[in-house]
Amino acid sequence: MKKIFSRKTLVVVLIALVVALAAVISMVGTGRPGFVTSAVETVLKPVKSAAAAVAGTCEKLYGYMHDYDRLIEENAALRARLSGADREARDYDALEEENVRLRELLGLSRNNESYEFESASIIAWSASSWDSTFTINRGSANSDIAAGDPVITSSGCVVGLVRTVSSGSSVCVSLIDTTFAASVDLDNVTGSCSAVGDYSLMRRGKLMVEYISDSNRVFAGDSVITSGKGGLFPADLLLGYVDEVTTTSDGQNDVAVVTPAVSLDDLLYVYVITDFSMTE
Repeated sequence: MKKIFSRKTLVVVLIALVVALAAVISMVGTGRPGFVTSAVETVLKPVKSAAAAVAGTCEKLYGYMHDYDRLIEENAALRARLSGADREARDYDALEEENVRLRELLGLSRNNESYEFESASIIAWSASSWDSTFTINRGSANSDIAAGDPVITSSGCVVGLVRTVSSGSSVCVSLIDTTFAASVDLDNVTGSCSAVGDYSLMRRGKLMVEYISDSNRVFAGDSVITSGKGGLFPADLLLGYVDEVTTTSDGQNDVAVVTPAVSLDDLLYVYVITDFSMTE
Protein backbone atom coordinates (compact mmCIF):
# COMPACT_ATOMS: atom_id res chain seq x y z
CA MET A 1 0.00 0.00 0.00
CA LYS A 2 2.89 2.32 0.90
CA LYS A 3 4.64 1.53 -2.38
CA ILE A 4 1.55 2.35 -4.45
CA PHE A 5 1.09 5.61 -2.58
CA SER A 6 4.76 6.49 -3.07
CA ARG A 7 4.56 5.83 -6.80
CA LYS A 8 1.43 7.97 -7.21
CA THR A 9 3.02 10.76 -5.25
CA LEU A 10 6.17 10.60 -7.35
CA VAL A 11 4.19 10.72 -10.58
CA VAL A 12 2.23 13.80 -9.44
CA VAL A 13 5.41 15.59 -8.42
CA LEU A 14 7.07 14.80 -11.74
CA ILE A 15 4.11 16.08 -13.72
CA ALA A 16 4.11 19.28 -11.71
CA LEU A 17 7.81 19.78 -12.34
CA VAL A 18 7.42 19.16 -16.06
CA VAL A 19 4.60 21.71 -16.29
CA ALA A 20 6.58 24.28 -14.35
CA LEU A 21 9.67 23.70 -16.47
CA ALA A 22 7.71 24.00 -19.70
CA ALA A 23 6.20 27.26 -18.52
CA VAL A 24 9.66 28.68 -17.74
CA ILE A 25 11.08 27.55 -21.08
CA SER A 26 8.18 29.07 -22.99
CA MET A 27 8.69 32.44 -21.28
CA VAL A 28 12.48 32.45 -21.75
CA GLY A 29 12.24 32.37 -25.50
CA THR A 30 9.59 35.04 -26.03
CA GLY A 31 9.49 37.08 -22.82
CA ARG A 32 5.77 36.47 -22.75
CA PRO A 33 3.70 33.75 -21.16
CA GLY A 34 3.83 30.67 -23.32
CA PHE A 35 1.21 28.12 -24.22
CA VAL A 36 1.55 26.19 -21.00
CA THR A 37 1.32 29.28 -18.86
CA SER A 38 -1.68 30.50 -20.80
CA ALA A 39 -3.32 27.12 -20.43
CA VAL A 40 -2.71 27.14 -16.70
CA GLU A 41 -4.10 30.69 -16.43
CA THR A 42 -7.11 29.67 -18.49
CA VAL A 43 -7.76 26.78 -16.13
CA LEU A 44 -7.25 28.93 -13.05
CA LYS A 45 -9.27 31.97 -14.28
CA PRO A 46 -12.67 30.64 -13.07
CA VAL A 47 -11.08 29.75 -9.78
CA LYS A 48 -9.70 33.29 -9.42
CA SER A 49 -13.10 34.77 -10.33
CA ALA A 50 -14.84 32.54 -7.83
CA ALA A 51 -12.31 33.47 -5.18
CA ALA A 52 -12.83 37.17 -5.91
CA ALA A 53 -16.60 36.72 -5.73
CA VAL A 54 -16.30 34.89 -2.42
CA ALA A 55 -14.04 37.65 -1.08
CA GLY A 56 -16.56 40.31 -2.16
CA THR A 57 -19.41 38.40 -0.57
CA CYS A 58 -17.44 38.02 2.64
CA GLU A 59 -16.78 41.76 2.71
CA LYS A 60 -20.50 42.49 2.20
CA LEU A 61 -21.45 39.92 4.84
CA TYR A 62 -19.05 41.51 7.29
CA GLY A 63 -20.59 44.89 6.51
CA TYR A 64 -24.09 43.52 7.03
CA MET A 65 -23.07 41.92 10.33
CA HIS A 66 -21.51 45.17 11.49
CA ASP A 67 -24.63 47.12 10.54
CA TYR A 68 -26.85 44.48 12.19
CA ASP A 69 -24.94 44.76 15.47
CA ARG A 70 -25.19 48.56 15.28
CA LEU A 71 -28.93 48.36 14.63
CA ILE A 72 -29.37 45.96 17.55
CA GLU A 73 -27.63 48.43 19.86
CA GLU A 74 -29.69 51.35 18.54
CA ASN A 75 -32.89 49.31 18.89
CA ALA A 76 -32.06 48.46 22.51
CA ALA A 77 -31.31 52.11 23.27
CA LEU A 78 -34.57 53.24 21.65
CA ARG A 79 -36.54 50.61 23.54
CA ALA A 80 -35.01 51.77 26.81
CA ARG A 81 -35.88 55.39 26.03
CA LEU A 82 -39.40 54.43 24.97
CA SER A 83 -39.92 52.37 28.12
CA GLY A 84 -38.85 55.34 30.21
CA ALA A 85 -41.20 57.62 28.28
CA ASP A 86 -44.06 55.14 28.76
CA ARG A 87 -43.43 55.04 32.51
CA GLU A 88 -43.38 58.83 32.67
CA ALA A 89 -46.62 59.01 30.65
CA ARG A 90 -48.31 56.46 32.92
CA ASP A 91 -47.14 58.32 36.02
CA TYR A 92 -48.43 61.57 34.57
CA ASP A 93 -51.81 60.02 33.71
CA ALA A 94 -52.07 58.53 37.21
CA LEU A 95 -51.31 61.90 38.80
CA GLU A 96 -53.80 63.63 36.52
CA GLU A 97 -56.52 61.11 37.41
CA GLU A 98 -55.75 61.51 41.11
CA ASN A 99 -55.97 65.30 40.79
CA VAL A 100 -59.32 65.00 39.00
CA ARG A 101 -60.69 62.77 41.77
CA LEU A 102 -59.43 65.13 44.47
CA ARG A 103 -61.04 68.11 42.72
CA GLU A 104 -64.29 66.16 42.39
CA LEU A 105 -64.17 65.21 46.06
CA LEU A 106 -63.49 68.80 47.04
CA GLY A 107 -66.44 70.00 44.97
CA LEU A 108 -68.66 67.26 46.41
CA SER A 109 -67.66 68.24 49.94
CA ARG A 110 -68.32 71.92 49.33
CA ASN A 111 -71.77 71.21 47.93
CA ASN A 112 -72.61 68.78 50.72
CA GLU A 113 -70.94 69.99 53.88
CA SER A 114 -72.79 67.48 56.07
CA TYR A 115 -71.33 64.51 54.14
CA GLU A 116 -68.24 62.54 55.06
CA PHE A 117 -66.69 60.63 52.16
CA GLU A 118 -64.32 57.86 51.26
CA SER A 119 -63.09 57.74 47.66
CA ALA A 120 -62.73 54.24 46.15
CA SER A 121 -61.92 52.43 42.95
CA ILE A 122 -64.07 49.66 41.50
CA ILE A 123 -61.86 46.59 41.20
CA ALA A 124 -64.39 43.96 40.08
CA TRP A 125 -67.97 43.39 38.94
CA SER A 126 -70.03 40.29 39.64
CA ALA A 127 -70.09 37.79 36.78
CA SER A 128 -73.44 36.38 37.89
CA SER A 129 -76.63 37.03 35.93
CA TRP A 130 -78.63 36.84 39.17
CA ASP A 131 -77.33 39.99 40.79
CA SER A 132 -75.55 43.27 40.08
CA THR A 133 -72.73 43.78 42.55
CA PHE A 134 -69.26 45.30 42.46
CA THR A 135 -66.20 45.32 44.70
CA ILE A 136 -64.30 48.44 45.78
CA ASN A 137 -60.76 48.73 47.15
CA ARG A 138 -61.77 50.10 50.55
CA GLY A 139 -62.53 48.09 53.66
CA SER A 140 -62.33 48.19 57.44
CA ALA A 141 -58.51 48.32 57.45
CA ASN A 142 -58.15 51.37 55.20
CA SER A 143 -61.39 53.34 55.64
CA ASP A 144 -64.42 54.05 57.82
CA ILE A 145 -66.81 52.31 55.40
CA ALA A 146 -69.63 50.26 56.90
CA ALA A 147 -72.40 48.06 55.54
CA GLY A 148 -75.37 50.13 54.37
CA ASP A 149 -73.33 53.19 53.35
CA PRO A 150 -74.52 54.90 50.13
CA VAL A 151 -72.25 54.78 47.07
CA ILE A 152 -72.42 57.71 44.65
CA THR A 153 -70.52 59.41 41.83
CA SER A 154 -68.73 62.75 42.01
CA SER A 155 -71.81 64.44 40.54
CA GLY A 156 -74.09 63.01 43.24
CA CYS A 157 -75.71 60.20 41.25
CA VAL A 158 -76.62 57.06 43.17
CA VAL A 159 -74.59 53.96 42.31
CA GLY A 160 -75.72 51.62 45.08
CA LEU A 161 -75.13 50.56 48.69
CA VAL A 162 -72.32 48.83 50.56
CA ARG A 163 -73.39 45.25 51.35
CA THR A 164 -70.45 43.66 53.13
CA VAL A 165 -67.10 44.98 54.38
CA SER A 166 -63.88 42.99 54.69
CA SER A 167 -60.40 44.09 55.68
CA GLY A 168 -59.19 45.52 52.38
CA SER A 169 -62.31 45.66 50.20
CA SER A 170 -66.08 45.90 50.25
CA VAL A 171 -68.86 44.37 48.14
CA CYS A 172 -71.61 46.75 47.04
CA VAL A 173 -74.99 46.24 45.38
CA SER A 174 -75.82 48.50 42.47
CA LEU A 175 -79.10 50.36 42.20
CA ILE A 176 -80.43 47.83 39.67
CA ASP A 177 -79.77 44.82 41.92
CA THR A 178 -82.89 42.97 43.09
CA THR A 179 -82.03 43.67 46.76
CA PHE A 180 -81.73 47.44 46.27
CA ALA A 181 -84.40 49.73 47.73
CA ALA A 182 -84.58 53.47 48.45
CA SER A 183 -87.24 56.04 49.28
CA VAL A 184 -87.56 58.46 46.35
CA ASP A 185 -89.51 61.45 45.10
CA LEU A 186 -90.83 62.04 41.57
CA ASP A 187 -91.13 65.45 39.96
CA ASN A 188 -94.92 65.85 39.99
CA VAL A 189 -96.07 63.29 42.51
CA THR A 190 -97.05 64.10 46.08
CA GLY A 191 -95.51 61.80 48.66
CA SER A 192 -92.55 59.47 48.50
CA CYS A 193 -92.38 56.29 46.47
CA SER A 194 -90.05 53.31 46.58
CA ALA A 195 -87.30 52.62 44.03
CA VAL A 196 -86.48 48.92 43.89
CA GLY A 197 -84.55 46.48 41.77
CA ASP A 198 -86.41 43.98 39.62
CA TYR A 199 -84.89 40.87 38.05
CA SER A 200 -86.37 41.32 34.58
CA LEU A 201 -85.48 45.02 34.56
CA MET A 202 -82.01 44.39 35.97
CA ARG A 203 -81.16 42.40 32.86
CA ARG A 204 -82.03 45.51 30.85
CA GLY A 205 -79.95 47.77 33.12
CA LYS A 206 -83.01 49.42 34.71
CA LEU A 207 -85.02 49.52 37.97
CA MET A 208 -88.55 50.54 38.88
CA VAL A 209 -90.46 52.90 41.15
CA GLU A 210 -93.54 51.48 42.85
CA TYR A 211 -96.27 52.68 45.22
CA ILE A 212 -96.94 55.75 43.11
CA SER A 213 -99.87 57.70 44.55
CA ASP A 214 -100.85 59.33 41.24
CA SER A 215 -99.34 57.60 38.22
CA ASN A 216 -101.22 59.94 35.86
CA ARG A 217 -98.77 62.65 36.81
CA VAL A 218 -95.66 60.65 35.94
CA PHE A 219 -94.09 61.26 32.52
CA ALA A 220 -91.11 59.99 30.58
CA GLY A 221 -88.03 62.02 31.45
CA ASP A 222 -89.11 62.82 35.01
CA SER A 223 -86.30 62.83 37.56
CA VAL A 224 -86.14 60.27 40.34
CA ILE A 225 -84.30 61.56 43.44
CA THR A 226 -83.77 60.29 46.96
CA SER A 227 -86.26 61.65 49.51
CA GLY A 228 -83.89 61.50 52.47
CA LYS A 229 -86.39 59.38 54.39
CA GLY A 230 -85.68 55.95 55.80
CA GLY A 231 -82.11 56.71 56.86
CA LEU A 232 -80.31 55.02 53.98
CA PHE A 233 -79.67 57.96 51.66
CA PRO A 234 -79.41 61.71 52.16
CA ALA A 235 -81.96 63.77 50.22
CA ASP A 236 -81.65 65.04 46.65
CA LEU A 237 -79.36 62.40 45.15
CA LEU A 238 -80.26 61.55 41.57
CA LEU A 239 -81.10 57.91 40.75
CA GLY A 240 -82.23 58.29 37.16
CA TYR A 241 -85.04 59.20 34.79
CA VAL A 242 -88.43 57.69 34.04
CA ASP A 243 -88.66 55.75 30.79
CA GLU A 244 -92.31 54.81 30.92
CA VAL A 245 -95.21 54.01 33.23
CA THR A 246 -96.53 50.48 33.05
CA THR A 247 -98.72 48.11 35.01
CA THR A 248 -97.47 45.18 37.08
CA SER A 249 -98.08 41.67 35.79
CA ASP A 250 -101.02 41.20 38.18
CA GLY A 251 -102.61 44.41 36.89
CA GLN A 252 -102.96 45.84 40.39
CA ASN A 253 -100.42 48.67 40.42
CA ASP A 254 -98.72 51.16 38.15
CA VAL A 255 -94.93 51.31 38.21
CA ALA A 256 -92.39 53.59 36.55
CA VAL A 257 -89.48 52.01 34.67
CA VAL A 258 -86.31 54.00 35.40
CA THR A 259 -82.97 54.25 33.61
CA PRO A 260 -80.06 55.02 35.99
CA ALA A 261 -78.44 58.43 35.61
CA VAL A 262 -75.00 56.82 35.69
CA SER A 263 -73.65 54.30 33.19
CA LEU A 264 -72.59 51.41 35.41
CA ASP A 265 -70.42 49.84 32.71
CA ASP A 266 -68.22 52.94 32.52
CA LEU A 267 -67.66 53.46 36.25
CA LEU A 268 -64.10 53.37 37.59
CA TYR A 269 -64.24 55.54 40.70
CA VAL A 270 -66.97 56.07 43.29
CA TYR A 271 -67.48 57.84 46.61
CA VAL A 272 -68.91 56.24 49.73
CA ILE A 273 -70.86 58.48 52.11
CA THR A 274 -69.82 57.33 55.56
CA ASP A 275 -71.88 59.93 57.45
CA PHE A 276 -74.52 62.57 56.71
CA SER A 277 -77.30 64.54 58.37
CA MET A 278 -80.60 62.67 58.05
CA THR A 279 -83.87 64.33 57.05
CA GLU A 280 -87.16 63.07 58.41
